[in-house]
Amino acid sequence: MRKLFDSDRAAWHAFVDMFWRIAKRSDLLSCADFEAEFADLTALARATTCCDEKTRELAFEWLAALGERREQWAARFTWKHLTLDVHSTQRAEAIHSALQHIISSSDKINKLWEKVQGFESDRCFRRFMDEHRRELVHLVPTTEL
Repeated sequence: MRKLFDSDRAAWHAFVDMFWRIAKRSDLLSCADFEAEFADLTALARATTCCDEKTRELAFEWLAALGERREQWAARFTWKHLTLDVHSTQRAEAIHSALQHIISSSDKINKLWEKVQGFESDRCFRRFMDEHRRELVHLVPTTEL
């Protein structure tokens, strides 16, 4: 996208600013506004006049694909999932660490499955829930913990 704005630094900054406002808007009620906001972003990019046609075509294909994957990156869509304010990399690392403590490489798949299911009742899990209960109540006010 940056190549589209090589000759117009102010337009590039306007584009980036608009993108981040779209990406970070977290109000679930704004999901309906996404299409119009993303169309405005695309229109701003299309208003540029630099670059060859091939570069422009690739940039707009990429932008369209990004819009189609909105539920993976736009906060208004991702915040509906309870993540306890932990990002995906942190979640994966925490799960891997926990699994390393309860399984070994010689475990059979059925034994592995039993251990993974049993992890929820593990002392570690209960301690985590006790420590984060207040945060969870604020994140999910309709659920009693």
